[in-house]
This record gives sequence, C-alpha cells and structure tokens, in this order.
Amino acid sequence: MKLRVISLVFVLVIGIFSTSGQNTAKLHKGIEEYFDSLIYYPIDTITSRIDRLITALPDKKEQAKVAGAAFDYFYGSPIMGMEAVSLHIADNWFLNGKLEWANPESWHLLYTFAEFNRSSMIGCDAPELILESIEGYMINILKGDAQWKILYFYDDQCSTCKEETPGLARFAREYSGQRITIFAIYTQGDRKEWQEYVKRVFGDISNPDVTILHLWDPEANSAYHMKYGVLTTPSMFLIDRFNIIAGRKLNCEALYRLLDVKFNESNEFRKLFVNIFSSMGPVDEDVIKQVAETFYRRTALDSALYRETFHELYSFLKNTPGADYQQGALDIGRSYMLEKEEYWSKEYLEYISYDIKLSSTNLPGEKASDLLLNDSKGREQRLLEGCSRYTILWFYLISCEECSKEAVALAEKEKYLRKKGVKVKAIYVGEDEEAWRDFQKRNPKKWVYLLDKTGKSGLDTLYDVRTVPQIYLLDRKKRVIGRELGTEHLFDLLDTL
Repeated sequence: MKLRVISLVFVLVIGIFSTSGQNTAKLHKGIEEYFDSLIYYPIDTITSRIDRLITALPDKKEQAKVAGAAFDYFYGSPIMGMEAVSLHIADNWFLNGKLEWANPESWHLLYTFAEFNRSSMIGCDAPELILESIEGYMINILKGDAQWKILYFYDDQCSTCKEETPGLARFAREYSGQRITIFAIYTQGDRKEWQEYVKRVFGDISNPDVTILHLWDPEANSAYHMKYGVLTTPSMFLIDRFNIIAGRKLNCEALYRLLDVKFNESNEFRKLFVNIFSSMGPVDEDVIKQVAETFYRRTALDSALYRETFHELYSFLKNTPGADYQQGALDIGRSYMLEKEEYWSKEYLEYISYDIKLSSTNLPGEKASDLLLNDSKGREQRLLEGCSRYTILWFYLISCEECSKEAVALAEKEKYLRKKGVKVKAIYVGEDEEAWRDFQKRNPKKWVYLLDKTGKSGLDTLYDVRTVPQIYLLDRKKRVIGRELGTEHLFDLLDTL
C-alpha cells in the first residue's frame, strides 16, 4: 500500500514538471539549442556551464526562468543520466533558496524528486539493501563477486512489467559472458502471488553465467524506494563490480546495449595491455612496476578511470600464463588496490583480499599443495601421489560447457600427452557422484579421476576453483610449471619442455 501511494505522488510529479514546470525555453532565444549542444559532455561539464549561464543573467527572475528551463530540459531528456543535471539545479539553485521556484504548489514535489534520486545517480556508490529471499533468508545486494549486478524492481500487475519481466527472464536464459547476478525484487506484499509469478515467468533458469535471486521487502524496511527512487515499476539498475551504479532506469533493450558497451571497453583494455607488454620485451617485475606507475600517474585524479584501469590490469596479469605475470597481479593487487582503499568499495576490497590469498597459493616454481581426495573406487588418494614426468591437474564441472570443450581437447591429445610423459588427473569439483561416474565412461581410461567426496579436503582454500575449468601443470618434483591454463596455453607450454 505504501508503494502505491508513493507511485501516485510520482505520477503527479511527472505531470506537474512536464506540463507546468519552468518551461521558459521560448523566452530565451536559442536556449534549447544550447542545451542540445551540451548533452554529450560529462555531467560535471554540463552543470558547470549551466551554472555560469545562470550566474551571468542580470536579475533573479531571469535566472529562475533559465534554471527552470534547464531543469525541465534535462529532466525530460531520453539520454540516461541527464537527470543528474536536474538534481544539481534543484539542489544548487532552488532547494537552497537562491532562486524562487515558479510554482510554489509544486515545490514539495521538487524536493521529493531530489530526495528520491540523489542516492542512485550514475557514478554513485550503490546503496546497501538487505532483503528477504523467496526461500526466506536475508541477502545483501552488495556482497558477491559477480562482475555485474542487475537490480530489477517490479510487480505482477504493472502493464510495463508484464512486458519487461519476461524479457529479463529471456536475458537470464540466453546471456553468455562475465558473471552476472540478477536481483529480481518484488515490490508488492502477497507472497503467494509472488511465488506463483516467479514460477510462471522465470521458471527453471539454469545458466552458469547468471545467478538470479528473488527478493522482497513487503514492509519497505530497507527504504529501497528512497535509496533507489523506486516510485514506479519496473525500475532497473546496473551496478558494476565496484558497487558503483553504471546504469539506471533501464529497460531490457537498454541493458543489452549498455553491457555491450562495457564489454567492448574491457576488450579494448585487454588489447592495450597486450600491445604494451609485447612492445616492452621480456616481461619481469620491473616492467610491470613501470607500467603500473605510469597508469597511476595518469589516472590518480579520476577515481572511476583509476578503478577501471587497475581492475583490468589486475585481471589481465592474473589470467596471463607465466610466473612474472602471476606475481605482477599480486603486486598490483597489494599496492594499487589494498593499499589504495580510498578508490574502492569495502566489498570489492574484501573480494580482492580473498582473491590475492587464493592466488598466492601454488605459484609457478612452488611445490603444489597436496589434498586427500577419493578415487573412482571410493578409496582415499593423495592428489600428488603417483605423479609422472609431468602431471596435469584438471579441475572441472560436468555441467560446464567450457569444461566439456577442454575434455575433448585433452582426450584428442591423449597420444601426444603419453609421448611427453604427461599424466592427467581430473578433479571433479561438483557433488553429483552419479554424473561423475558416467563422465568417466566417456573419457580416457588412463586418466586418474578424483573428487572431494566429504568436502573436507581443503580444495577450495588451496586451489582457486571459483571458476572452472582450471589447469595446473606440474613437473617431476611436483612443482608448478604453469597454473590456471587453458588447453591452448597448456599445449604451447608442453611444446617448449
């Protein structure tokens, strides 16, 4: 009931702002054309130029007309994020009393607009929400290691929701890429209707790249309507890996486009790093430090660019085979992330700290960690028992599509591997023992098949298997030659041995 009242107020806000706001563009020749010329600049540039324009006018009445026209223009802009300009105008010209809002009867609605949007603008830290899941436990939306988070506020009666919600369900089924968590947040109060709607619309979504969590807050104890300006539904936000709001008031089509832009940016970073390191000869600790310090000098004053740059650099080094790259990732993580905590959210720093802890085990040149696992006959067996001239430790899941491709690639190279003196140890990190046994029948008999039947081996703390497949290559002395390899890199490495 509370939300429906708030939604009605917001409809009134839209009506007043769009029909009887400050709309004075006709009184100022060329003002709308001037606003048109600003929309592709950064928000702070736009607000600075509008402030200068308002200040240059001769009296308060003229200033109020132009400020009101600017508020209306950017409030109604179809370009995502422009409402931040309207918020700036509201805060810096009207709500602080500098200028008089033309329609006193709608002043409180101006105030409502500002209060319900200031926490969820693009570039803001995402406000924390702790909500109840459909299973009955509490979820903090800022936790987790997904690359992207989607907040989707909806109800089951809203006509627009009836179009957008099935679209989001299709997205969850078809998406492929960096890990995404979708928080589908039901804004009404009937649990039975909610459960039936989730079952009917979302069904059984099984996508390894997508986690979908169904949440609600029927008493609005989390104040989500104010924190995220949820005054009407549907309302969709995109939150990045740093818990910064990257997109707001999206529909499914805009979500696709925005993610495509973000993925392209990530690819461009990777190409840049490839070009830089390939041009600098042999990569060692000094080269990586030199590159990192150069990027630090160029990005330190821009927190958003700093975060993106060093996250991408860390990821690039971590996922590039070679001891120097792996060590470089650890150095970047410690020096430019953990020691520069002012740039990062608390949750991201927790993630990086844990990631560094896992990445610091089984480094190239070190002896691999041993584990007590179970073989195909149910017997306990040490992971490093019976190693060969070279040993592949292959961590996988049967349901993982990429793991299936690697299984085929390894099986096709069976003769090559035997000739090189390589033993394959396939370590299943799932729990479906029946599927694991069926998997063995379809793959080479010479492989050693292991699993952590009790879940007490310490596998999750000694090897980084948060994502699979993962390949480690060991030498005769059980020292790590390469880690977190793909099959292509694995065979290239073996060719050099």
